[in-house]
Amino acid sequence: MMLSRAKPAVGGTPPPGDKRRKKGKKVPQLEELLAQRDFTGAIALLEFKRHVGEQEEDADLWIGYSAFHLGDYKRALEGWNQWNHTRKGSVMEW
Repeated sequence: MMLSRAKPAVGGTPPPGDKRRKKGKKVPQLEELLAQRDFTGAIALLEFKRHVGEQEEDADLWIGYSAFHLGDYKRALEGWNQWNHTRKGSVMEW
């Protein structure tokens, strides 16, 4: 018997991606990702929210924070600077 013919090419079961949707898997929140130290996931979530127009107030700050912990210091500084410029007053002004 040929191994490629051990299972039929078409089956009646739904693809694995559909099973996950049926379980009602929720999108993780930023706080959960940061608590799990999933900084890549946090950046992805924040950038997605920015792209669809649901940007949080301190998104740039959290992107900078996450980038810093991933070792991307240039991006961390850019995120902090963007956050600082969007505020009414500068943090550096004493």
